[in-house]
Amino acid sequence: MVGRELDTHSVPLGFVGHIGLWNGEHVIEASEGGDNAIKLVNLNDFKSIARYWGTARPHIPDGVIEPTCYETFCPTNGEKHISLLAREAIVRYAEQQERLGVDYTLLPDYRTAQFADKYHEAKRGSFRCDTFVSVMLRQGTRYVQPWTRAQSLWSDRVDTLFKPPVLPTTVFDKLKSFN
Repeated sequence: MVGRELDTHSVPLGFVGHIGLWNGEHVIEASEGGDNAIKLVNLNDFKSIARYWGTARPHIPDGVIEPTCYETFCPTNGEKHISLLAREAIVRYAEQQERLGVDYTLLPDYRTAQFADKYHEAKRGSFRCDTFVSVMLRQGTRYVQPWTRAQSLWSDRVDTLFKPPVLPTTVFDKLKSFN
């Protein structure tokens, strides 16, 4: 995870900051503007907008997540379901949200974008940067039972990301403490 200040010259709440997911190539972030709130930006561009906070590298326990589909259309028979290691699953889920489309919201409420299947049309999601990162961590680290003690502790820690106050600064600081 990466974080920075907001451009306080144009945003009155610059102190709350901005966070995103670094996938090794781009920052995947939820931000205002355009047809889709999920954007892939160059890390140098992300850093250049305002004071860079650095990275939060939480220790995510090893394990395989439940079989999940990361496409925009997922047949109900599970044919496109795959299991991934958590770090890759977080990125793949974030990329799926970008492909499905997401609206930006200033509220801490969120709605994940839903893939289409045989019975349902795809639905757009709704995030701001802190809820986007938190939900991606939760969705990308759903471990197969039985959980280890480390995986159970991780799940409890991720749940704290949703406890008020939910702000980019509080989410980033909590992630930095997840050792």
